[in-house]
Amino acid sequence: MIRGLARTLAWFDEAAPVAIAATIAPFFPDLPADLIARCVARYRALRLWTRDPRFPPEALTRLETAMLSAGAIRRSPGYAGLVAEELTERALQPTDGAAAL
Repeated sequence: MIRGLARTLAWFDEAAPVAIAATIAPFFPDLPADLIARCVARYRALRLWTRDPRFPPEALTRLETAMLSAGAIRRSPGYAGLVAEELTERALQPTDGAAAL
């Protein structure tokens, strides 16, 4: 799953918004493809997508803070309780002569 996410994020970083829109359009049947492409272009311009599948501690802190203040969660499990960095790193290592992601 981590490798798939890494490949998808890399593709999102390089593909034209129209190509991304064509790929995801079936998930948004009520939206015109040109609107989806404009949304993708805007999200990219705002840098809402990362190219890296790693989940940095700062991002979790922001998410936890928002969820706590909204009442969505009652306690903070912490980074170590939610993120298995060693699993991500192992998944992103090259295997069988394949290039690293």
